[in-house]
Amino acid sequence: MAQTNDILTEIAVKRVSGKAQSSTRKSVAAEKFGSTVQTTAKTVFGEDVPNNPGLTLFQNQTNVQRVVLDVVPIPGSKYQQGDSTEGEDNAGANTFHGYVLRLTGSYESESANDFSGKGAGVFTNNFTMTGSAGRLQIVPEYMSTVTGESNPYIPQLTSSNANGISQFDGIDYYVDQYAGIVFIQDPGDYGADFDNRNAANNVPATLTAYIYTGQYVDQRLDASSGGGGGNAQFISSGSVSASINVGADDIFKITSGSDDLVTLSTSGGETNFQINGNLVATQYIVSSSVTFMTQSFSSGSTIFGDSLDDTHLFTGSLFITGSTTFTTMSNSSYNEIAYVSKSADGRSEIRFSHVIDGGSF
Repeated sequence: MAQTNDILTEIAVKRVSGKAQSSTRKSVAAEKFGSTVQTTAKTVFGEDVPNNPGLTLFQNQTNVQRVVLDVVPIPGSKYQQGDSTEGEDNAGANTFHGYVLRLTGSYESESANDFSGKGAGVFTNNFTMTGSAGRLQIVPEYMSTVTGESNPYIPQLTSSNANGISQFDGIDYYVDQYAGIVFIQDPGDYGADFDNRNAANNVPATLTAYIYTGQYVDQRLDASSGGGGGNAQFISSGSVSASINVGADDIFKITSGSDDLVTLSTSGGETNFQINGNLVATQYIVSSSVTFMTQSFSSGSTIFGDSLDDTHLFTGSLFITGSTTFTTMSNSSYNEIAYVSKSADGRSEIRFSHVIDGGSF
């Protein structure tokens, strides 16, 4: 025995509501098991769309475009109106209930400006939305905060005599903005000729709506990983706060094909990088002069320079705590350069016995 329409409707409503159907006697709230409608990264918008785009036709606006779509009847959707099993309110002719949406035959020439996908893939003349696998979608109404009839993303259905068909019209139509399907519960008689609609019966001919022209999630991920796929990463503009748990090994590896492995910069050219903790590096290289340093401490032994031709310049006062040893300089006929002596008041002093290269101390 086949499942009834009522049961199928109940399953669909619960699944869209985030629940799985386990009993016909349980409400959506009473169902204990979660569910959802599966989707993929190829069909999820990867960019925010404009909240209130302009009404100009065929002009790309960031990542949406207002277009006119042809409404084409589906041959297999033709049946007798008034069949109680189908839920129509009024008896009528044997006519079409389902329609597919497609771009017009002049879409490419009508588009006022180029965007990345124009003229290729799904953005071509006569492309039918049902064949796009989710790559050609109408932007749904909920993506705008504009309420009521002013919401720009409300699709506008027009009949073959160019009259608008209201959402509250007696034919009771529904637009599936993802699949690109228009379903009419109580349609007027389409007419006997497939190519000539009966203009007097509110038979739909075109639909005006916004299509999405931006990148999808999978394209954003591929772009952030250099286009190779497989090693996708998340990219974002603006302020980003993140916490990364790398496990017990504490390994966080950054690789790059560029010489600049990690670059931090601001619009003013000044970079602030703050580390709360220890900075441990095999080599620490400062490529430009240090202009400000508050204090620097180094525990253990330190060595300045590794050859006798190295020069170390100190500007300002030099204070030495502890013992100081001066070894014999190379290329000098003097064995003693400096020595420690006691002043008259008992203080230790460093005295230099010779002047080197004509300089002075």
